[in-house]
Amino acid sequence: MNKYQYAFDKLLTLDSPDVEQIEQLEVRGADYYHELLDTLYDLVEKETATTPDIEGDGYYKGELVYDTWICPRCGTRYEIGYDEYEYCPKCGQHIDLDSLEQECEDTEDEE
Repeated sequence: MNKYQYAFDKLLTLDSPDVEQIEQLEVRGADYYHELLDTLYDLVEKETATTPDIEGDGYYKGELVYDTWICPRCGTRYEIGYDEYEYCPKCGQHIDLDSLEQECEDTEDEE
């Protein structure tokens, strides 16, 4: 569990807020509290490693060459074997490089 997930879980289970938290909620309202939860949830989603889609646009010896991976969050395209980022440079989404390699291998095995 990463630090964002831990904080999100703690906020969700907040049963008895202290006086300062109650005052903050009264001044800013429940919408502010939910906005904070949404922001934190977005961080949890971004930090969770996800498998990008892959696609090919050419053939070599009669077989499709998978040469592009696509960020599942922002849709930015990167070259397989050249642009190997643990996090998408554009949006910061955590990329599961192990599953990307596995997906490329599985796709090659299918053909």
